[in-house]
Amino acid sequence: GSTDSDGTIVEYAWDWDGNGGYEEITLSAVHSHVFTASGSPAVIVGVKDDDGAWDTATVAIDVNAPPVAALTVTPEDGIDPGEPIYLYAAGSSDSDGSIADYEWDFDNDGTYNETNNDEDDAQGLDNVILSPEDIGDYTVGLRVTDDDGATHATIADFTVHGWLVVTVDSAGNVGYDNSLAVVDGCPAISYYDNTNKDLKYARATTSTGASASDWSQIVTVESSAGTIGLYTSLAVVDGCPAISYYDSTNDNLKYARATTSTGGSTSGWTQKVVVDYTGDVGRYTSLAVIDGCPAISYFDSTNDDLKYARATTGTGASASDWTQIVTVDSTGNVGFITSLAVVDGYPAISYYDQSNQDLKYARATTSTGGSASDWTQIVTVDSTGNVGDFTSLAVVAGCPAISYLDTSNFDLKYARATTSTGGSVGDWTQIITVESTGIVGLYSSLAIINGCPMIAYQDDSNNKVRFATSSTVTGSDSADWSMESPATGATTGEYSSLAEVNGYAAASFYDAVSDDLRYAILF
Repeated sequence: GSTDSDGTIVEYAWDWDGNGGYEEITLSAVHSHVFTASGSPAVIVGVKDDDGAWDTATVAIDVNAPPVAALTVTPEDGIDPGEPIYLYAAGSSDSDGSIADYEWDFDNDGTYNETNNDEDDAQGLDNVILSPEDIGDYTVGLRVTDDDGATHATIADFTVHGWLVVTVDSAGNVGYDNSLAVVDGCPAISYYDNTNKDLKYARATTSTGASASDWSQIVTVESSAGTIGLYTSLAVVDGCPAISYYDSTNDNLKYARATTSTGGSTSGWTQKVVVDYTGDVGRYTSLAVIDGCPAISYFDSTNDDLKYARATTGTGASASDWTQIVTVDSTGNVGFITSLAVVDGYPAISYYDQSNQDLKYARATTSTGGSASDWTQIVTVDSTGNVGDFTSLAVVAGCPAISYLDTSNFDLKYARATTSTGGSVGDWTQIITVESTGIVGLYSSLAIINGCPMIAYQDDSNNKVRFATSSTVTGSDSADWSMESPATGATTGEYSSLAEVNGYAAASFYDAVSDDLRYAILF
């Protein structure tokens, strides 16, 4: 609206805070400015005409302070399905006015003005109660509007606790001898396809794999006219997934490694080698990285021995890499259900001694275990009855520990050494029965979940997968352990494999009722 009766306006000067200093000079009478603080500044505009004459005008601007959305969730540690979760927005504020509107986004899709689960209109409510039935992680959005129309939004997270079970693969009779690991940030499973007699691999494309649709990367790693892919064990080797397995047609121990970080395509599995072919070898494989190179413990059926093979390269991609092949234990019929891990810097193996029906443990005294003379620490951990089938070895609070089956009583048992090596029989004083209700403890898998030991296993009496969780970091007392099963989808639970996935307990298992590979995760 500025004018010059005998000429034109040629310059506009803008003083946004009214202190007499002009922050911007423009040639246009129309200009915008974003105020960074609320209040009522006196804005001064100065105009100059084509003769150099100067004039000013002042106007007071009311700058509205935006509101602040505040959202809290109670209880903070989440709920069980169907229980109420309370969302409090009453702490939201507006420093120069009031909150006029509360809008909710319950499914985190960016759309507000939704209706809550109690069928009340959520708009205008500062507190809301939800009762979600589905297990998993939730994100809820809140947007508030003040009496001048300004808005602010925030979000809050909560979890509905419980075991969520999904079907990974149902194409035929699939899921035998499965092995779960985290591959490139996402859960992945190696397993046997009993319909086609092939080795298969599945990987989720999300960090939790909590939906069946997440498991889109399903590939056949190796197929043949015979039977290949039994006794699988999955690990990440030099940044890529790798699998040890048994070639039943040729009685060989084999090893496959992908050349990509995900292994999500069949074309990526180009590194497949025969590791050991001396007799009938390769049952009950367990793969781990030992001193920077892949290594495998397994059973020699020809000689009834426990064997160990280690590559001398970081990938093990060539058969010539596997020069360190040794017999660890040949005392009787030994080496069933092996489990390989690094214990205090050296390779160690838990296994079943079928001749004496005992649980045994062997640990090398070198970082590679590449020579038979390295394996001097061989001990019988438990010999009370027929014990030691379905072993699983892990390091628990700095000491080796083993979950296993007591076949005499069909109980789930757990043994932990009190030294970092477990190299002497006297070290294994912590031996307990974890569960003895019914026929339990088959297919045990031990892992550390959020710092405490946990075991997945089959409850054969109730035909479902079951989980035992310790409330202490050692699990050295029977009272430490509590047991549970998923409410749904936990049928049979054979060949269970437990791992920590994105901070959650997760397990793969075979559903013998539907002949499917299944996956469970505990939110």
